[in-house]
Amino acid sequence: MGQQWPRAPFTFHINRKPLSQWVSNKNLLKNNSQSPFYHFVETVPFPDLDAKFIEFIRSKLANEHNIAVALPALSKAFEHVDRSPYWLMKMISLILTYKMSVEQAHEQIIDLMDAAEGFEEISKKMKPIDRLVFLALCEGKNPYSKEMMVRVEKETDVKGIPPNIQRAIKRLSETNLISQHNKGDYHIEKPGLRRYLEMNIKGK
Repeated sequence: MGQQWPRAPFTFHINRKPLSQWVSNKNLLKNNSQSPFYHFVETVPFPDLDAKFIEFIRSKLANEHNIAVALPALSKAFEHVDRSPYWLMKMISLILTYKMSVEQAHEQIIDLMDAAEGFEEISKKMKPIDRLVFLALCEGKNPYSKEMMVRVEKETDVKGIPPNIQRAIKRLSETNLISQHNKGDYHIEKPGLRRYLEMNIKGK
């Protein structure tokens, strides 16, 4: 029998539902024509978790479990999972259950993400322009900027024009790699994919 991944020893809830479940299931509630809840939901802004959240986790580990972790290491791990509370809680489970260091748990979670999320298969299905646009959105850049148009023209086999960028964004949205709630407001929906693309695709 394979290794059993433990439940998170502590979770954060919204209306009695784990925070990680709200985050991982939010695509089901997107207000678009492909959603089963189309026209039945209203998008409510939920701010990204920040440094205060990481400090809270560090304090909780220290005060309730007598485990001291370095804030920079925990913050780095959080960034590497694209600030996903779901994957961070899995990492904390490893630290508590198997007495791993942050670095050891971080490494195992990265390997687990690669396998569980199917990054290799996803990257193969993405067009070169899709990868460029996705990485630009991850960096908070304007996908329609002149710089982006030049990169598309130079690094792909399509013209660097707005319609091609728009089609790339549509493909990313349809495959649930990104979401867009307001004009120009993009959200990354596949934690870890940025890291995978930067390590395995970018520059090839």
